[in-house]
Amino acid sequence: MNLILLGIYWPVALFMAFLQYKISFSVKNIVLENTLPSNAVKAPEVLKILKNFLKKMLLSAIFFGLALSSILFIQYDSVVMGIFFLAIFGNVTALFILNIKAIEEMHELKIEKGWFTDEHNVLTNTQATKIKNRKAFPVWWFIFPLVLFIGLVIFQTRQNAPNAMIFSTALIYVLFYSLSIWMYYLVKKFPVKAVTKDTDTNIKINDVQKFFYCRLILSMLLFGLVFGFAMTFFGDGGEKANLLAFVLIIAVSLGFILYTTVLVFGFRKETNQLLAYANQIFYENEDQFWKYGLYINKNDPRIFVPSRMSMNIGVNLGHKTGQGLAIGIVVLTAAILGFLSVTLGYNDFAQQPFQLNISQENQTVQVKNFLSQRTIPIADIQAVNLVSTNKLDGAARVSGIGTQQYRTGNFRLENRQLYLLIFNRVNQAVRIETREKDIYINDRTPEKTEIMYREIQNAAE
Repeated sequence: MNLILLGIYWPVALFMAFLQYKISFSVKNIVLENTLPSNAVKAPEVLKILKNFLKKMLLSAIFFGLALSSILFIQYDSVVMGIFFLAIFGNVTALFILNIKAIEEMHELKIEKGWFTDEHNVLTNTQATKIKNRKAFPVWWFIFPLVLFIGLVIFQTRQNAPNAMIFSTALIYVLFYSLSIWMYYLVKKFPVKAVTKDTDTNIKINDVQKFFYCRLILSMLLFGLVFGFAMTFFGDGGEKANLLAFVLIIAVSLGFILYTTVLVFGFRKETNQLLAYANQIFYENEDQFWKYGLYINKNDPRIFVPSRMSMNIGVNLGHKTGQGLAIGIVVLTAAILGFLSVTLGYNDFAQQPFQLNISQENQTVQVKNFLSQRTIPIADIQAVNLVSTNKLDGAARVSGIGTQQYRTGNFRLENRQLYLLIFNRVNQAVRIETREKDIYINDRTPEKTEIMYREIQNAAE
């Protein structure tokens, strides 16, 4: 797992650095959030600031990447994940600080050189309102991924996938689909911005923008379906199936990143080409509202606004609802990371994270872990064996945690349902066989695992 985390970090960190550098000047006349005259965009002083910005971002990615390499020598999963998240968020924070400093340098240079433009407060082109969505996909296009999703559920059912997998896949995709449809209608509400004096050019730029957003939203839905199919395939277990599913997931991830990158920069190229032939460009008085990539305008009633860099949709932090959404995202992210940290930390450092309780009064055997437990009536136990954990090498995770150190939760092996509470470094485990599923549990040492085995065996007899 540690090598996988390193493999995730390096392409993501380097991609973020180059992408941040590229979008700093990809939109005509806007460089690092400063609106400049056309003859100043490629001035030597401007290019110098941009090159230094890229150099510092790459150094940041390398620094945190080298720090992350320490996980190769750490055996505790909670510590490994903690260092991984610190490296990711540390690098993101460093990029944000570097971006702030670069924006400030560009602003100081703009003032020093007197690079000012005639600004206007024109927000929309009212003459083009009736045809603002002529290039937006009709809503029935989104029926296609919905039909494919129904097909995926049918496929999962015929593959005898666990009900938990089918339900979780359906729930996640329904939420994702609903969010995508909401974003689609949000995009359709965007007005035609009067970025030039020519109405026809404004309409063409709007067409490019709406077409870009629709393709992006639709591709997200289709790539999400491929992920769902890969996870179903992974659930079949078996070494070849797992390897194929892993390769498919990596290929889809890289494919989506590549497709999105091509889509974004293709959109920028078309937009800049249209602006290049415009008779007069209106430079909106927006510098005062855009602060370090964030839009803050109390007088703007919009909650969501197109990014100034024309790449995505941003939140208006000057609006109370926008502030609530931003706080909600931060709280949700912190809650998820906190839950994951507590769960992994419990498994790493608790004296006995996998517990076995036998109740002679209730005639039950209970195995439990942090926030998870299974109670088995002794009458339902068909057999108790002390087995090698090598038997679990082909087990595929359905729901739970599978790391280099341990496996907890529901797994599947050769169409047999399993519940695992296993330390991977201990080569023995107690297998409790029931009609519905097999339960595997062990302790931190073989000796303690054997004690578990004798206790359960005596209870079952």
